[in-house]
Amino acid sequence: LREFSQKEPLLISCGGGVVLKPENREILKSSGFVVYLQVTAEQAYARVKDVSSRPLFRDLDTARKTIAGRLPMYEEVADAMVDTVDKSVPQIAREVREILKREGVLCPRK
Repeated sequence: LREFSQKEPLLISCGGGVVLKPENREILKSSGFVVYLQVTAEQAYARVKDVSSRPLFRDLDTARKTIAGRLPMYEEVADAMVDTVDKSVPQIAREVREILKREGVLCPRK
């Protein structure tokens, strides 16, 4: 994360566990504009295709605990939040793009 955060311009898509380390949260807060893509445990669980590689999503109860435990850390680093529940990838991308344009992070194309 530190290496990536020192390059510009850049879009970094982090795994959910990146916020667990205090050092990573500081890097996120100081290195750019952070958009937290909110998801319910139910939706996250449904999206995981291969639970063998995602032990925190092997069952719905564990997924709920994982997301609830990380929520304060996600909120700590987020400059903006986008609710992704029941939205398509293009819908989410448009919403993120509009936030970035409004905040002056993304310049409109000429």
